[in-house]
Amino acid sequence: MDGFVNLDKPEGLSSHTAMARVRRLLGTKAGHSGTLDPFAKGVLPLCLGKCTRLADFITELPKSYRGEVVFGIATSSYDKDGEITEQIPCDGLSEEKISAALNNFRGAIMQVPPMVSALKFHGKPLYELARRGEEVVREPRAVTVYDLQLIKADFNRENPCVVLDITCSKGTYIRSLAYDLGKAVGCCAHLKALTRTMAGPFKLADSFSLEQIEQMIAKDDMSFILPPSYGVAHLPVVTITGEIQLFKVRHGNQIACENTPDISVCRVETASGELLAIGQVKDEILKINKVLITE
Repeated sequence: MDGFVNLDKPEGLSSHTAMARVRRLLGTKAGHSGTLDPFAKGVLPLCLGKCTRLADFITELPKSYRGEVVFGIATSSYDKDGEITEQIPCDGLSEEKISAALNNFRGAIMQVPPMVSALKFHGKPLYELARRGEEVVREPRAVTVYDLQLIKADFNRENPCVVLDITCSKGTYIRSLAYDLGKAVGCCAHLKALTRTMAGPFKLADSFSLEQIEQMIAKDDMSFILPPSYGVAHLPVVTITGEIQLFKVRHGNQIACENTPDISVCRVETASGELLAIGQVKDEILKINKVLITE
């Protein structure tokens, strides 16, 4: 069983646990692309069967989120699940002040990952060190925020909050953005809620909950499984025809590809749109990097 599932991960489950439930229901090999924190919900692309080999191509794509940021309280994890580390009054905080500060977080920025993250330090995940009360220096990383919009603001409360829509590159931590935004407006902040609304071609409006998937499987309805080509549709396509070419591609052999420009990464498909492999074209030669269909 090869393909993708656009899962709407619920709040409170780890990405691995949510993926494992679908894997057990389908009885097939599965993996996920782009981890969501347990407190976050929304789009979690799942890769089934041979499509687990395509996970990296999805992880590299832009992602969109809706996040709620609460000001005046900072936490150890930069989100609502962490221990409170700082509390600062937010007198004078306004929508104008926040809007002005947001300008510093658009485009290419440097961001320090949170201590509570899966990034590794000397081979150990940072979150393991954080659990032991240790903190290490994290190097800033270059990320890109393609779009950042203030959707809603509420200042009629002790701890003001705003709702933001963010589209960003791989490796962006929305929790760090919330923390940094708090510092930028002269107080502190943490991320109260987070929903991933898009990961590459996978949209929240088209996703399925665990309950929906379970019900569909019980009815022998597998229409929630997307074809292998769906997850790599953003790649240029090279179409293969002829039995000899098909035989060679399915066995990972390179073939002549006349009148085709150089392509660093491409999807290789049959004339009917069946995904055969991932490859590259150099000097009119198609080299196969990953074979998906062998028969």
